[in-house]
Amino acid sequence: DASKDMMRQVTELVDNVMLDLSGQGENDPYRMAQSLRRKVGKFVKDKWKREPFIVPTVVPMTSEIVEELDPDDHVPSL
Repeated sequence: DASKDMMRQVTELVDNVMLDLSGQGENDPYRMAQSLRRKVGKFVKDKWKREPFIVPTVVPMTSEIVEELDPDDHVPSL
C-alpha cells in the first residue's frame, strides 16, 4: 500500500533526524521540532510533490530513573 510505504519512509527520516540532532547535542524541543518540520516537509515535497501541514511534537524526556509515585501522595485532579 502506497500510504504505508510513505509513512514508513517518513518514520525512518524522523528517526534519522532525531538521532542526528541528539548526536549534535541538541536538546531544545523547539529547535528539534523546527528541524523535523523543515526536513520532513522538504522530503515530502521533493518526493511526492505535496506540501503537508506538519506539526511535530517533541516531548522532553529524561534518561534518569524516575521514582514511582505514591498514589496516596497526590492532589486529585479537578
